[in-house]
Amino acid sequence: MNATFKIVPVPQGRKKIINALLGILLLMMAALPVAVLSSGWSKPVMAVGASVIILLALAQYFLMWIDGSDKVTYTVTGEHLRVAGDAFFTRTVPRGKIRAGEAKILNLHQDREYALGLRVGGTGLFYYNAGWFLMGNRERVFACVTDPTRVVYLPVEGEPALLLTVDRPEELIQSLRAVSG
Repeated sequence: MNATFKIVPVPQGRKKIINALLGILLLMMAALPVAVLSSGWSKPVMAVGASVIILLALAQYFLMWIDGSDKVTYTVTGEHLRVAGDAFFTRTVPRGKIRAGEAKILNLHQDREYALGLRVGGTGLFYYNAGWFLMGNRERVFACVTDPTRVVYLPVEGEPALLLTVDRPEELIQSLRAVSG
């Protein structure tokens, strides 16, 4: 039995804020070559070239982040739980290691010991956090979080736990428990 779930997308209103900030950043980066050219710097071609490369890299990063945050899926099979779709991070956990009986739905604003703390490796921009983090209780966790008020916590035996924002959190937990049982 396979079951697929999706991440809760970043709300459109928040995406507009992110897009506005991206636009401001790109305008600032586009102004850099103009400033360099008007300053009389001795090697303006290098400065303009470096600015364009940085501008394109930042734009690509933000566009991948905005696009990837909506494409994360969670697939439960008889063998594993697979977190896939983000531009940077994917994780597969054998079902035998997931302690489904201890799974719970959390509000990270209230359950502060589970809140994402130090980012060890990953993306942590505005309303989307993906990758490896330390939680408030210093436990390592792999997270894909867009809505911190409704997050599934899945402890994993001998590995970092999972914190996932899921469109149907109760069904994900039931699916894992059914597979485990």
